[in-house]
Amino acid sequence: MMGLVSDPKLVFQAGGILTLLMVFILMLKARRALTHDYKRTEMWLLLPKDFRPPERYAQWAAATVLRDAYLTFAQYTALVSIVMWILALFMRLTGTVAK
Repeated sequence: MMGLVSDPKLVFQAGGILTLLMVFILMLKARRALTHDYKRTEMWLLLPKDFRPPERYAQWAAATVLRDAYLTFAQYTALVSIVMWILALFMRLTGTVAK
C-alpha cells in the first residue's frame, strides 16, 4: 500500500477491493461455522473444564456464537469497503490527483 501513496484514488480502490474480499471470506467462515466441530475451536479450548456446557448444547452454542461474530464483522467490513469505494468515486468525480 505504501507504493500507492502517491495516488489516493487508487489507494481507496485497492482498499475497497481488499475489504470486499475480506467480507466474502468472513461470510464463508460464517457458513462453515455451522458445521465446524466445536471441540476444535479456540473458544472451546479456552473454557475451563468445569464451565463447559454439555456436548449436545455445545455444538449449537459454539456454532451460533461463531456465526454471529463472523457475520457482525462482515457487516462492519462491508461498511468500510463502501466508504472506501465512495471516497474513490468522489476523488474520481472531483478530479483529485496526486501532484
